[in-house]
Amino acid sequence: MSEQAEKRELHASFRPSRDYLIALAPLLAMAVYLYGWRVLLMAAASLLTALGCDLLTALFTGRKYDSSEISSYMFALIYTVMLPATASYHIVALGTAVAVLLGKQAFGGYGGYPFHPSAFGFAFTAVCFQDEVFKYPRPFSSINLGLSTGDTVLYDGISTTLRLGGVPEVDLTDLLIGSYAGPMGATFCLIIIACFVLLVMRRTISWQESFFFLLTCGVIAALLPRAQLGWLDSLAYEMCSGAVIFAAVFLVSTPSIVPKAPAAKAVYGIVMGLAVTLFRRIGYFEMGVCFAALLVNPLAPWLDRITQPKKTAKGGA
Repeated sequence: MSEQAEKRELHASFRPSRDYLIALAPLLAMAVYLYGWRVLLMAAASLLTALGCDLLTALFTGRKYDSSEISSYMFALIYTVMLPATASYHIVALGTAVAVLLGKQAFGGYGGYPFHPSAFGFAFTAVCFQDEVFKYPRPFSSINLGLSTGDTVLYDGISTTLRLGGVPEVDLTDLLIGSYAGPMGATFCLIIIACFVLLVMRRTISWQESFFFLLTCGVIAALLPRAQLGWLDSLAYEMCSGAVIFAAVFLVSTPSIVPKAPAAKAVYGIVMGLAVTLFRRIGYFEMGVCFAALLVNPLAPWLDRITQPKKTAKGGA
């Protein structure tokens, strides 16, 4: 069998999912460096759960299991790195199962879902296990590898501090490199930006959604600062917290969900930015980006329709 024939047999999800998994690898590596080996155990639990869900779906639907359909692993890891390193293994497994079975497979599999499966899984666990999902250990804390994380001291996230009108006690350098109490893999802004460049260069994602999403969030943060600081410091805290930059790459730009037309992509990014800002400012949860994704993702097909040029009866634009 020729190499071209082998490539044609790969599932449509293989290439984008593979690229996303490659982009997630350095985030997991940094999380291991800051929080220890528990991160790898959480990732393993998530991947095994995703595999089990795919096998279960194939068994009950009678479809043949396709090993090249690896999007479930991508969604599983995206969900997992948004959790604190102290999250229980049952939260990892439950959220992954919800993301894969209810967020993806229930809608027919890859490309059929109206919203991001990882955001769906995270929103579910956030509502059910709020105290465990939104409390974070500081880097280099001693975290137990077992079912219980012991007496690790946990802290509120930066977004919660801003929402309550406080000033985060995080150095701006630590803010950029991600060395502060937050989601274990979603705080490394500089690495995430490098991942974005890689994905755009490989044409896995387009730049429009992320650019207009971040632009919208940034303009509002600069014009309406919440922290009692200068506008530049306030902008840095707003943009580098709450997984905003992470969401721009791993939630907002997922190719199986976003609109197809360039104009629709730009509008989609702006609407997503407005929704995220709304959830962050009047919502209760630290990771408002996931709830905003559930609200805006289903608009993608509609945005494609309204931004396409209308055609006359003779076929002209």
